[in-house]
Amino acid sequence: MRIEKFRAKKPREHDPVIGCTILANPFFLERKDWIPSPPDWSSNIVQGKTYDTNEEVGKHVWIQVQERLRVQHLLQMTATSAMPVAAEDVTRYGAEFLTRARLGQGAFRVW
Repeated sequence: MRIEKFRAKKPREHDPVIGCTILANPFFLERKDWIPSPPDWSSNIVQGKTYDTNEEVGKHVWIQVQERLRVQHLLQMTATSAMPVAAEDVTRYGAEFLTRARLGQGAFRVW
């Protein structure tokens, strides 16, 4: 298994647990608005680096995120208030059909 080379040198498990992080409500910034990496950031982090917003580095990053989102929101409001908005009637789903649900796949559904 390809993933085995990334795991620590342990005996091979019969049914290893493989995790997944799903981002909810992601946002994207223009390159000019990118936030510089914190001083303790490592380019080879492979799993869930977090920052505590009660500590200096985490608080600094969070403030920058909030500032950029505030500006982005204001720009969107300005752009949409000048243009009329019409809802499009777009087909989003195909014909209904019966299928057998695969067990264990519920986490990947988007509601």
